[in-house]
Amino acid sequence: MKTAAVDDVKAQVQQRAEQIATVIGGSLQNPAVSPATCEAPAGGKEDDDVYCVQGAYQVPVTPDQQLSTLAKLRDQWKQQGYTIKDDRTFSEPNAGTVTAVAPDDQFSISVETTSPPQAMALIIHTPCYRSPTPR
Repeated sequence: MKTAAVDDVKAQVQQRAEQIATVIGGSLQNPAVSPATCEAPAGGKEDDDVYCVQGAYQVPVTPDQQLSTLAKLRDQWKQQGYTIKDDRTFSEPNAGTVTAVAPDDQFSISVETTSPPQAMALIIHTPCYRSPTPR
């Protein structure tokens, strides 16, 4: 497990979100970036110094561009060596989701259409890190 300060990991999540928003062609809205204690392994106990960070955002995208935006992200991520974990469309028009895991830092990234379809929801979840300064 890597050791990193919470603020550094939050900054990495924000930077990744900004990169994805650039690919989408929009700006980040309604940001919520926060750390949380990682779940204890089976049979283990929680450690307050082991945490992950989740970032949640919205990026405005017109309804007619949402599925093509998901396809663009999926194709780019495949080229960059990401592992695609989920890639599907839904029965509603212009609705779908794509989830991938980055090869370098193991960030899990999900982009999903919203209802009503005025934006894309972007969620980034990090693996667990150990804080260099115990609480």
